[in-house]
Amino acid sequence: MSPQLRASAEQWLDALKQAFWELDRAQRTARDYVDAFRTNLPDRVERSGMVPRFRTLDAETLALVEEYLQVIDRHPDLSVLAEQPMWAAAQAFSQLHPRLVEKTQQLDQFLADYDAELQRVAARVQQVEGLQASAERALVLAHEIWQQLRDDGFESLATDTALAKARVAGRGAAAWQPSSGVPKLEEAVQLVEGFADELRSTASEFPNKVSKLQTRMPSLRTRLAAITHRSERMEDYLGTLRREFSLPNWHDLEQASDGVPGQLAEVERGLDRLQSLLGEGAWAVALTELATVEQQLDEVDDAVDGPRERLELVRSLRAEPSARLDRARFAVKDAQVMVVTGRVRDTADLERRLDALAFRLSGVAPMLEAAHPDYLAYVRSIEAIEADVRQVVVDYRTRAGRGAT
Repeated sequence: MSPQLRASAEQWLDALKQAFWELDRAQRTARDYVDAFRTNLPDRVERSGMVPRFRTLDAETLALVEEYLQVIDRHPDLSVLAEQPMWAAAQAFSQLHPRLVEKTQQLDQFLADYDAELQRVAARVQQVEGLQASAERALVLAHEIWQQLRDDGFESLATDTALAKARVAGRGAAAWQPSSGVPKLEEAVQLVEGFADELRSTASEFPNKVSKLQTRMPSLRTRLAAITHRSERMEDYLGTLRREFSLPNWHDLEQASDGVPGQLAEVERGLDRLQSLLGEGAWAVALTELATVEQQLDEVDDAVDGPRERLELVRSLRAEPSARLDRARFAVKDAQVMVVTGRVRDTADLERRLDALAFRLSGVAPMLEAAHPDYLAYVRSIEAIEADVRQVVVDYRTRAGRGAT
């Protein structure tokens, strides 16, 4: 056998194997990029020709790979071949080689042609990794702050809840899939960061709140004592109301008055609980108790002052009943002038609403013609009309702000 023929066949075999490995590399690289494109940019798959073009190239490559394997199987060992089979092997190797090289070039060109799309993939991956890293950092920070609050004795249901919600949002960010869309990931990250900020605010504000809490007890007890003292005159004011005015003017206050002793006792108990919590260093629970006590104080304060304020109100209405009505008439007229002369043109509906309110107002004055006027109903009717007038003004200004001319 000719040594040149054997050398030629062996050279073509080496070249063919190299071409095969190059083709395999190009195919795997292209497939990885296309898979990354489909995974990270699912919204662009239908708009891009990348996927269908790759399917064609991939199928052609697989066919060439099958053909390569068949050629290698037919000529497994050149060292034992006679001259004719050696020549056939060299021919097969030399004919298949350029086709493998050409397909490799096509795959490389495919990647070059879609470089812009692949750059988008890289940008998206970088964006996602950055967002998920932000979520991880925020979650770590949230846990560190929560732990510090706990170590300082400032743990509370609110801080526990904030951390739990941060963890849930963090798991959502970590488990995010591209099919959900980046806005969903951004939303999860914002939630984690938001809860971390909430904990950070608590950490910065809580010590100050605790410090103020410890100085609030004397003022709270002083306020309770003042309210208790004023409550002793409630019956005097109610008695005056009963003597001077008819039942509708004060009937609602009697039930409120009956409840005041119980309210004062509940505030007293709340202050005692608050004192115990402070002694125990249960700051978070103490702050919650403080909010409850302050609300109860406000409520009983209003109840205690109710008879006195009601007496002042109905006496002023009895003395000058028209003054309150005149203020309401002015409010209606002022709104009508604004609506009619303002820069907003389409105001027919607003004008009708104001006309209706003016008509309602005209029916208020006769309420005082009874032998025993209901001043409370009188003033509440006026207040309801004034509230509706204010709403018309708000609606008008909203239209003016939108440029509805």
